[in-house]
Amino acid sequence: MGMAEDKLKGLTGMDWRLHGMSWSPWGGVNIKGGEVLQPTGMREYVEQPLVEVNRVNIRPYWGRLLRGEMKLREVTVESPHVTISAQMLARMTAKPPPPEVVIVQPAILEPKLPKVSAPVENKPEPQSGEALSDKAPGERAVAGLPFRVIVRNANIEVISAVKEEGVFGVLGVDFDLPLSGDDAAGYVQLSELKILGEDSVCDFRQEVVWKRPFLKVEEWGFDIGGVLARGTAQLGVQRGFPFSINLIVDPQEVENFEMLGAVALDVKARQLNGEARFKGSLRNPLSWQSLMRVQSSGFTVVEKHGGHELYFDELSIPVTFQAGTLYWASARVMGEDVSLLANGRLSVYEGITSVTRIVAEPELSQKMLQAMVGAGLTEQGAWWDDLETPDRKYRDIHVMGPLMDPSIDIGRKHADLPLWQSLSSVLNFIRVEMKEEGVDLRPITSNNILNPSKR
Repeated sequence: MGMAEDKLKGLTGMDWRLHGMSWSPWGGVNIKGGEVLQPTGMREYVEQPLVEVNRVNIRPYWGRLLRGEMKLREVTVESPHVTISAQMLARMTAKPPPPEVVIVQPAILEPKLPKVSAPVENKPEPQSGEALSDKAPGERAVAGLPFRVIVRNANIEVISAVKEEGVFGVLGVDFDLPLSGDDAAGYVQLSELKILGEDSVCDFRQEVVWKRPFLKVEEWGFDIGGVLARGTAQLGVQRGFPFSINLIVDPQEVENFEMLGAVALDVKARQLNGEARFKGSLRNPLSWQSLMRVQSSGFTVVEKHGGHELYFDELSIPVTFQAGTLYWASARVMGEDVSLLANGRLSVYEGITSVTRIVAEPELSQKMLQAMVGAGLTEQGAWWDDLETPDRKYRDIHVMGPLMDPSIDIGRKHADLPLWQSLSSVLNFIRVEMKEEGVDLRPITSNNILNPSKR
């Protein structure tokens, strides 16, 4: 066993523990249980192995193997469990800052953010098979021998190593994918999603086609909490494993955003549209890039526990992800009674820096203050500032600090409060208010994730 473990470590750079191995000319090579340990620096924070598996079966082409050439026919993996640290994943996608970093306090409504351009093609990582072949443009490479990967009952969890809580999980995953040979079809199926400890049964199954050198998910439609969307995706089985994912929300009227019901909000829009595009090299997380935007016009928000109705003329949220940092600039929600304008950035190394200006008419500003007092975030008294525009109040809210424990200056006289604890207080206040009106709202997140005291 030790020789096999050493060989696998040499190939992958990871520590392996194999429980047993056997082989036969008919059944191939069987690995009877095994583990891939967490990277050395993560083991004191994450007890679970990076990968646990019950059984792996590897079937080679024996004739080729006898001639000294390793060609696989099929690999089957039974009940793998993958545990990934959110902190490790985030650091893989980000560049550490230079030794001397000057953090500039953002000016009101105009924070000093890096200039971000649209992601460009990553030339060292080709996006098509032609870049790796001597074939003429448009001519496909030789198919080669068929090879499939089959995975049954996989569970993938992303956890917070600091708070020892689940952040995201995909459970009950099965797939059967061709990765070589003539054009063929496979599938991906999953039964459950888990976000911040909340389970959601999704029973999703999607056909995946092999058109060498790409695995492709051709256009499919789906529903995101009352919003209809469509998407495509592909993964190149070639150097770097280039990928792209495109999600589109075509202009549409939305009667109700179901996902916001958990926070006692009824939201509908006369028109909504958006897109999210992701690309990069699977083997090089630093190459991962995305552009996202959401736009809406004529949308209404009804706040259930107070019965307040707000109408907004415009919503625009542009987001860019590049080199491990998420940027949002000139995100705005514009209405007659209240408007918001926000800028900011978020990265695993530099934390979060954002500023949001809220402008409200006096009556609504007073109601908002009462709600914050009720949630225990501030006290009665001066909280808003007067705007030069008649009959308008404003407040600039800053969020700054490390991702796991940022602060928000939402207290009286701009006192800093822990962001996650403040959010938890608001959500709890809404649930208490709704319960008094006879409506039980389900919890929408794990209390431990929002509890900054758990270290």
